[in-house]
Amino acid sequence: MGKTAPDSVWVFTYKVDNTKWDATDANNKKKLAGAGFKLYDSKDKEVKLIKDDNLSAYRPVKGTETGVEMFSDENGKFNIVGLDAGTYTLRETTTPSGYNKCKDITVIINAKHVENSDGASANVTLEKDSTMKIDVDNKKGSSLPSTGGIGSNR
Repeated sequence: MGKTAPDSVWVFTYKVDNTKWDATDANNKKKLAGAGFKLYDSKDKEVKLIKDDNLSAYRPVKGTETGVEMFSDENGKFNIVGLDAGTYTLRETTTPSGYNKCKDITVIINAKHVENSDGASANVTLEKDSTMKIDVDNKKGSSLPSTGGIGSNR
């Protein structure tokens, strides 16, 4: 009887670096704390995340852990680790007082995985359309009423 040759399984996960900015003055942007976010997959299903202090980032929940809303810290950071390749939507759920809510942001992790000929290692190449470093800008001020709204009577 022959022996089956050993095989390796490669599991790749990715990190998305997010920074929240007060972009009211485009020439003097400042990091903004206290903005809340949730992440959704390509089917608009929430990706449940939890803050992992050991990683200084949010990561997908495990087992019976309960997901939380992500918040930008005093440095504007709310990084996410442990994501699979794919397309996600980053949605602002809590807007700091006095700021306008930002539009949804599409996050793309598009990677090519290639096992090396030695079978003992693999390489990953991120494609150009990947968006894994995201600056989220907010501006102070009031929002204009939507078309057909009552608006202001001045």
